[in-house]
Amino acid sequence: MIDREDARAIAGSVAGTEVGAFSTSLDARWMMAYSAALGVGDPRYYDTLAEHGPVAHPLFSVCYEWPAVLALRAKATGCPRRRTDC
Repeated sequence: MIDREDARAIAGSVAGTEVGAFSTSLDARWMMAYSAALGVGDPRYYDTLAEHGPVAHPLFSVCYEWPAVLALRAKATGCPRRRTDC
């Protein structure tokens, strides 16, 4: 368990901060890989022959939101996006 004093909090002052637009391409392979990594067995997540393709896992949005999260963190903390130790 993380000690509360050691946990890093994001300051409320980041509310409303803009980091710009990000673009990414979603495809069936990425959605299926995410579901597989989670160990999801429901065939709807892998059915590429379905009318609209496979269903995206409810938490898949984390994947395409992640670059924006890293940009916000870098802007709020001054820590470069590639670093994980600050």
